[in-house]
Amino acid sequence: MKLVNNYISASVTAIHAEALSFGIKAGLSLENIMQVVGGTFAGTRQLAELFPAKAFKGDFRPGFFVRLSLKDTRLALTLAREMGVDTPVGRGVYETLEKTCAAGYATDDMSSMLRLHEEQAGVRIRLASAKSTT
Repeated sequence: MKLVNNYISASVTAIHAEALSFGIKAGLSLENIMQVVGGTFAGTRQLAELFPAKAFKGDFRPGFFVRLSLKDTRLALTLAREMGVDTPVGRGVYETLEKTCAAGYATDDMSSMLRLHEEQAGVRIRLASAKSTT
């Protein structure tokens, strides 16, 4: 159960980081994205609660280390392969976690995937009302 939960959590974090980075790069405001997505099935507690409380303030102090998320994702991918289930999305999440570790964020919160995408896109993903800690 732990692997299933952590696999989903890492996947949701990764997709939020990607989508937010290109949405902000395209000129959308984070507040607008949050409002619209929050009113659809794409809205998650992570996007509504966890990210605004920490990542959108530039706070990436560890809650769950990137390196531990990488380990659990690797173990989940191994289990899925043993069960005969193909996991192309999970392999992409694993690659993102690897890149996040390589960028120096291995012992930071797994929401640091957001930082990785910020750096790649050349944007900052912060709420206008939030004070950055970075």
